[in-house]
Amino acid sequence: MTSDVWSDCARITITAQAASLVNLEFYALSENIDISEGTRDTESTPLLCGGKITRLKPQEDCEITMKCYPVLGFNPTTSGTGTGLDDLFYDTLTEIETSHQYRVSSTQGTRKKFRVAILWTDEASVTNAVGALAKTTQALRYACRNAYMTDIKRSFAADGLLSYDVTFKYPPRQKDGRLNIIIESQDASAAATLAALNTVYSTDIGGLVAGET
Repeated sequence: MTSDVWSDCARITITAQAASLVNLEFYALSENIDISEGTRDTESTPLLCGGKITRLKPQEDCEITMKCYPVLGFNPTTSGTGTGLDDLFYDTLTEIETSHQYRVSSTQGTRKKFRVAILWTDEASVTNAVGALAKTTQALRYACRNAYMTDIKRSFAADGLLSYDVTFKYPPRQKDGRLNIIIESQDASAAATLAALNTVYSTDIGGLVAGET
């Protein structure tokens, strides 16, 4: 049975773009997610004859914002459930006690690039937003890469919860014109499995991979 609308659940996977890919699952920590595609605006120039010429303006940068409820400031070093956002923002993590205590600080000016993937699907067994999907399932997947985490806003009140409003910002295309955004979907009638995101959508900024333009 096909869905008329997506509701209740989504999968969110955040991956730092590095030699060793660590996929962190954030859907269990997130309340909502907003995706703002960069505006593809136009502007018109009036002519002496009374007409106008339309000029296509470059697409603006895109943004993803999330409201999350982390309880720690660091994440595991292997793929799994995300536990914090601070070490992703500052890209610095000092181990105090192995696997248990870490310190995040603003001492470094380096910034990580991220791939962010969001998946809506009726496949109940799915545990992440980047894996392959059975051809008999309905799914919609949005993914971007080369995104920077540009902002964290923490909020806490006596009658509320500690929350993080997080912003990722990215251009729609890279310097050489290659894509930063991909949107995949299937209607449960496909002839083949929808491939895992890593197969068709490289996280690095190097050479092309199969299926990428």
